[in-house]
Amino acid sequence: MAADALARAGEFTGTDLSAFAEFAGPRRDCRKVERVVRLVDPRAESPRESRMRVRLALAGLPLPVSQYRVLDGFRFVARVDLGRPEWKVALDYDGRDHAENDRRGRDIDRVDELRKLGWVVITVTARQFHRPGWVQQRVREELVARGFVPSGAAAR
Repeated sequence: MAADALARAGEFTGTDLSAFAEFAGPRRDCRKVERVVRLVDPRAESPRESRMRVRLALAGLPLPVSQYRVLDGFRFVARVDLGRPEWKVALDYDGRDHAENDRRGRDIDRVDELRKLGWVVITVTARQFHRPGWVQQRVREELVARGFVPSGAAAR
């Protein structure tokens, strides 16, 4: 989460983080740095998006594309927080701001447009986010329904 935010701000890259870990030496938890480096994504726009993406990776699911732009031919349709275009599965985190100033109405219109193009949109709020395993299970179900074949840890 912090690495995503710093990368988004342009303060450092995964390479910088690797170099720091090498400089720090074999200290506690530095062995996890390479895993963090592989997961850093400067496109993440919120801590919850970062956490959802990492949860999916740790569950053995394919990493989604952050801030994926859905097109219908050359026409821009929508941007989703996390997307797997080959399976047309989107994951959106809706914070409290989605209930204000008709944002919810615009969200409904956007999801409707995505569904017309064959996308499934999994909307996550704080309620679902805090249920252990909920995000991973829902994404796994939708990916499998659309042809993803899990292996190893993802098959659970």
